[in-house]
Amino acid sequence: MKRAMLRFDAGGPIGLGHAMRARAVAAVLVERGWSCRFAVNPEAVALLPADAAGDALTVGGPAAQQAEALRAADPSGPELLLVDHYGLERAFEAELRDWAGRIAVIDDLADRSHDCDLLVDSAPRTAADYAALVPVSCRVLTGPWFAPIRADFARRRARALQRRRSDPLRTVAISFGGSDNQDLIDPALRVVREVLPDVRVEVYAAGAGQGRDVAALLEYLGLAGEVLAFVDDPAARLAAVDLVIGAAGVSVWERCVLGLPSLVVPTSDNQQANAAALHTAAAAQVVALPTAREEGGLRRR
Repeated sequence: MKRAMLRFDAGGPIGLGHAMRARAVAAVLVERGWSCRFAVNPEAVALLPADAAGDALTVGGPAAQQAEALRAADPSGPELLLVDHYGLERAFEAELRDWAGRIAVIDDLADRSHDCDLLVDSAPRTAADYAALVPVSCRVLTGPWFAPIRADFARRRARALQRRRSDPLRTVAISFGGSDNQDLIDPALRVVREVLPDVRVEVYAAGAGQGRDVAALLEYLGLAGEVLAFVDDPAARLAAVDLVIGAAGVSVWERCVLGLPSLVVPTSDNQQANAAALHTAAAAQVVALPTAREEGGLRRR
């Protein structure tokens, strides 16, 4: 049986994007007969499938220390090392070049060098953006077509599209990833109350960054709904939603697979390209939310 080691961090200020992408890749590998082991920060262990969490390797510290920990955990080395981590680059990968059969990298920044055989960036870039950052032999796959998305989303697409052709707008989801660092959930909820006061609201991963009591805010605003700190089956949840207000990270491509209407709020520099591409393709409406101190509704960008 071929083996893969998947290295990522997630949780807290880092968010959930790296975990979502790595888990999507792992699911495909397992379907094809591979065994997968995750090397993650301690907080990310809770984000792993139950059958993988017990065997997870927790790592941290300098890149050289992390590489040593991976070697010690699996002396013979896996056939594949997948790295999805903004803090790791060429030095870490080169240290493990003779240990792993192949090295793959998931990136969406194009701001550092890599020593890998395959690089995947689902942002609307071209391979030329990585020409000076990867070996000549590296295969570079860019654009949303190569986004690592869990197969459950594709399986639910047809039914989700059919339901929205006839059902009214009843459920709005608010999703700003694993941490709401810019405090956007509060103004998003106030906009929903102003524009769609009768809908049901689902708030995903709410309050992870700011520690707010979002459930109490829902009650205060008179909105029906619930707060979900972690969603076990996101494809099923989103397939039953009619509109999402959320960030422009990894999850936007999942929404596109479901044909889910979205109001997109870029929350970091590396999400700007995603937002622009969605706007150009008429796949989402890019908006700016008022801050918690401002009044008024959504502002188009």
